[in-house]
Amino acid sequence: MKKNGFTFIEILGVITLLALMSIIVLIVVDDSLKKSKETLSQAQIENIKSAASMWRTDHIELIPNNDYYLLSLGELIDGGYIDNVIDPNSKTNYNNSLLINVGINDITVDDVLIKNGYTKLEYIESTGTQYINTGVIANQDTSIDVDGYVSRPISLYGTQDIINGTGFTGNTIYMRFRYMGNQVYDSNIVISERHRFKQQKNLLYIDDNLINTFNQVTTTASYPIYLFGRTKATDGSLDDYGSGRIYSAKIWNGSNIVRNYIPCYRNRDKVPGLYDLVEGKFYTNANSNNIAFEYSKNFDDKYGRLKYIEASAGQYTKTLVVPNANTTIEVDGYMTSNRSLYGTASGLNGTGSGDKMSFIHMGNRFNSNIATGQRHVFRQQNNLLYVDGVLEYTFGSPTFIPKNQMFLFARSTASSFDLEDGGSGRIYGVKIWDGDKLIRDMRPYIRKSDNVAGLYDFVNDVFYTNYGSGGSFTYEVYENPYDRLYTKLEYIESTGTQYIDTGYVPNNNTGIEADFQFNSTTSQSRVFGVGTNSGKANFVSYEFYINGSGNFAYTFKDGNGDWVPTNIPADTSRHTLRFNVGNKNLVIDNNNTYSIGNISNVSSYPIYIMAENYDGTDLKWVDETRIKLYSFKIYNGYYLIRNFVPAIRNSDNAVGLYDEVYDVFYTNSGTGTFGKGEL
Repeated sequence: MKKNGFTFIEILGVITLLALMSIIVLIVVDDSLKKSKETLSQAQIENIKSAASMWRTDHIELIPNNDYYLLSLGELIDGGYIDNVIDPNSKTNYNNSLLINVGINDITVDDVLIKNGYTKLEYIESTGTQYINTGVIANQDTSIDVDGYVSRPISLYGTQDIINGTGFTGNTIYMRFRYMGNQVYDSNIVISERHRFKQQKNLLYIDDNLINTFNQVTTTASYPIYLFGRTKATDGSLDDYGSGRIYSAKIWNGSNIVRNYIPCYRNRDKVPGLYDLVEGKFYTNANSNNIAFEYSKNFDDKYGRLKYIEASAGQYTKTLVVPNANTTIEVDGYMTSNRSLYGTASGLNGTGSGDKMSFIHMGNRFNSNIATGQRHVFRQQNNLLYVDGVLEYTFGSPTFIPKNQMFLFARSTASSFDLEDGGSGRIYGVKIWDGDKLIRDMRPYIRKSDNVAGLYDFVNDVFYTNYGSGGSFTYEVYENPYDRLYTKLEYIESTGTQYIDTGYVPNNNTGIEADFQFNSTTSQSRVFGVGTNSGKANFVSYEFYINGSGNFAYTFKDGNGDWVPTNIPADTSRHTLRFNVGNKNLVIDNNNTYSIGNISNVSSYPIYIMAENYDGTDLKWVDETRIKLYSFKIYNGYYLIRNFVPAIRNSDNAVGLYDEVYDVFYTNSGTGTFGKGEL
């Protein structure tokens, strides 16, 4: 007898068949969509090329011979050659910074000519063992153009004795170039500084400036050009390789470009390398160690901020700066031993001498009374020595011009590149200027990939580690105090018994900024103050307060110590003040300016906030003071010495002022507890 309906097996078979048909349809549709996107993408590329061709016709004079003009998509749009171009994959406009290489005979579009599966990078970086084998054999018609630098005396590119750009051998710090045999040109270009180096046959250009012309020689290398190293002339093995960065590289044979490298990583495995737009080939590290290049990414992913780095005997780092009469160096730190904190012997040098600091400027020496082992900001600016912003000494005319670079935690010798006078100490930061140009801004950081500590130069994007013995510098990790230890407040408030002892003794270079609000206009209420008895020979007074007439008044002078009223009535509104003894002015609320007197004497006692430190023994006017303080800063010349921020210490809920300069928390020196305003 025939059954009605379908069996379970029949139903299952139908479902399976339908599922297979759906999968096949999805695959076909997806493949069709991909091909459609690729076709549309190629059409967009051709539109960009057509627009660039029209631009080239109008600007042919801008295109160099045997090279490309780098044109951005934004320039084409702004010039009216093309409208916004939509990326069919992301459905958004292509980035206007997309680069088009416009040559006399061809046009390529960098970002979109890279095959799917690669992401463009700013640079790739060798950390000491990685290199690229270009496969190009150099001859007399070869030209190479490399944008980058090396951070040690090694080769940026080349094949030995044929075409080569390298740091000097040994401990010197400049770039050397070779061409066809024994022709050598020693430049004054410092390694670790980014430049565009172009050897166009026998012509050497640096940053598009013709620097040297070699003799034209006919010869051919036996081995290919390497990047981040060079091939030995004898056997083609890897030679003179090390650390550096490459932002782009191009190689020509005559007028034909044979390599056009841009930094990329391969999306499937994030391996970085150089993508050649000519061959459509991706070049990764050629070293058998298979260590990947570093590459541009979020800085915080690569480096961690440190509070300081600390050296023990044998550890030091370099600056790659040879000082001259116009060099300024500023070092925040100290030495705990009788050794050099920075410098080169007889040139620029800050060193321990006994238990005091001694300084040298171009052959002239000054023995100071500044104790070693105490943190200061030392600044040698031309022939002037400043300590914490105060002019300490003026050196005489130069009697010696150094030839060697400055070291940190040590010094280089006067007659050679050797290390001497190294010791233990800490560095919180270093800056170096050549005239008015900042050429080093070195701050303590740790490289996360290998936990090596050093100084990161934010001018040239170079990381300086220990060049001596003893492994990595020791360090303390920087901890944002407001992440865990402290909580910021809007203000702290005195009710008549509280005040802050800043610990800072003012001088004739002192400046103060304050943001405050009196709760009452009681006579003699102080924002801050320090003074001595006016009858004393060394009388000096720094204070801002409410006088008996109900106006704001100030005393910033010595001599007879007259109190000077302003024409601003005291009230309970919020105000700011800013004064600088060097500029001899006081500014209230950014628009009321008053002259202040001359100060030649130096106070012997520290500044109090919300009170006056009188003669170092008498606390005055704290009872009269009812005030909210929002911020308070103290300067020594142009150096910020205290940056007080209202805060509460989380461990015990103590209220006070946190100094962001030296990471010190100042609590109430009086009685009772500060009031507070929550943010």
